[in-house]
Amino acid sequence: MTITPDSPLYQKAFEQYLRKGTLMDVSIKTLLQKAETAASHTTAFYIWHTQGDGKVRPSHAANEGRIFAWDKPPATGNPGEDFGCRCWAEPYHGIAPKPKPEPIPAEPGLDPVYPELLFFPLFRLGRILSAVVRGIRAFSTDTLTPAQARNLNRFDKKLPKDAGEITITEGSNGQRIFRSDVPAKNIPGSYARYEKIVDKAGNTVSYTKTTYGSNGNIVHVKVKFGE
Repeated sequence: MTITPDSPLYQKAFEQYLRKGTLMDVSIKTLLQKAETAASHTTAFYIWHTQGDGKVRPSHAANEGRIFAWDKPPATGNPGEDFGCRCWAEPYHGIAPKPKPEPIPAEPGLDPVYPELLFFPLFRLGRILSAVVRGIRAFSTDTLTPAQARNLNRFDKKLPKDAGEITITEGSNGQRIFRSDVPAKNIPGSYARYEKIVDKAGNTVSYTKTTYGSNGNIVHVKVKFGE
């Protein structure tokens, strides 16, 4: 099979080279193998399913219940392709779904020694920005009062197993806002957002669970207290 510079496969391989530094020949070979694998499936699309336990990676949990094409997988790859992935695919026989934004995978940390930054390739820039974001989140956690940290621990323990990463933002008068999104298992694109506002003394000011439909509209708001 001849791969020309104007083919979609070549362009995708070039994009991986810019983002991750992967050699073009390696990317093209891998993409061809995935295309052959996709052609061997009985359906063109599948529904992503996880094992539903605490070992599921957040990036894979975000795919739960969503529909993908075998030849156009998400950034995580198809189920079972990523190292140690235990997710599985349910054949989908319905109408092809509309494309949805892909979840952003977590970037690996910076290497201890990186003289190649002198050339400043694009994929290194992404790693630096990711490290900065992690530092900001760590700073937000470190500025919690002991009582707020205990409340955060309770919030974390009571979240569903497939909950995404907890974000912490600063509110008024020293309050802290904890948020975490949980994808719906049966409705692709739908999710529930858990949000708790805690004051300096560690008291819960408000705690809500807001359910969003696949179109982004609010479906239901549940007020949770005493948790």
